[in-house]
Amino acid sequence: MEHKVIFHLQELLDKHNIGQRELSKLADVRQATIHNIVHNKIQRVPVDVIEKVSKVLNIKDIREFMEIIIVDESLELEREVTNNIKKK
Repeated sequence: MEHKVIFHLQELLDKHNIGQRELSKLADVRQATIHNIVHNKIQRVPVDVIEKVSKVLNIKDIREFMEIIIVDESLELEREVTNNIKKK
């Protein structure tokens, strides 16, 4: 079993009716960083980025922003195989 961090930034942006570009400006965080968090394509999120985004979006609990899930590796492999078949 693998542990994976999942970010909920898109849900927060939708809730606050704000776009990635606007959040980037308000939080003074690179737009590419915001994009990568939204799409869960980031390996490390600096604490200052979490603090800036949390301030702009009024996040009181880190679990609103991110969570750790346990991924069953066999299910993950099955999804990859299914996705590869669909692409063909």
